[in-house]
Amino acid sequence: RQLSPQTQVVMMTAYGSAELQSEAVDTLDGYINKPFSIKQIREIVEGALNHTTHDGQPVPQSIDRSTYADKSNDLLKKLQANTSAQCVLLIDASGYMVSAVGTTVGLDTTTISALVAANFTASIELANLLGSRDSIFKSSFFEGIDYNVYAYDINRQLLLAVIFGPTAKPGVVWYYTKQTASDLAQLYEEQPVQLNLKDANLGSAFELELDNMFDGIDNDPQDNFVASPPEVDLKPEKVTPAAPVKKTEPQSKPMTFEQAVAAGLVPQNILQREQVR
Repeated sequence: RQLSPQTQVVMMTAYGSAELQSEAVDTLDGYINKPFSIKQIREIVEGALNHTTHDGQPVPQSIDRSTYADKSNDLLKKLQANTSAQCVLLIDASGYMVSAVGTTVGLDTTTISALVAANFTASIELANLLGSRDSIFKSSFFEGIDYNVYAYDINRQLLLAVIFGPTAKPGVVWYYTKQTASDLAQLYEEQPVQLNLKDANLGSAFELELDNMFDGIDNDPQDNFVASPPEVDLKPEKVTPAAPVKKTEPQSKPMTFEQAVAAGLVPQNILQREQVR
């Protein structure tokens, strides 16, 4: 809030509470607690956008591509030729790449632009810490094995980033970059472009950005919910053991002859047969 009072701030958290929500509603422009759907995110962000207020004063636009594209590109091409750079990027202070000349294949120019702008934002804070509130660091240099990056502030709204290899001379790059920055600053100072945000259709533009961001994503994650199959009870069935079979104990004593005759196992006249023989 101190750095940018007019910026709309929305809190998104997975550790929400009634107390936190109450405080966020009083101080911020939106609050959402997990879990939430894409539809809910859109509603919160759109609500914050609708609360955006304008002071009615025209806000300077960093660049008008239709008016300055040819002139600025000519200056960028000249800078690339004089420095033997691989590519030259023109970046606005918010981190968006305005234009680029040279070979950018294999380079993430979008991320490079954002990082260069963020570095200059940090340099402003560093200057404030050193007691220099009325001035900023005009340039920064990053030296690497395969690439070097020299960035230069044009007018606090535009930045130049020159990406060159180890064979190019840093001194030459610095000289021509400062010269080009001066030419670009004069170009935009002679014919400043202003944009009245009050007349701009921010809502429609923002809706389009949201559609592009969430393209292919369903509004409600519940639509993609697939019911889990019913749980199967894997516990083994209870088996009742069979009743034990009573074993017949064998007779401990052998049968007598009379018992064998009585049981019919031995003929009664067996002894008489033996005597006759």
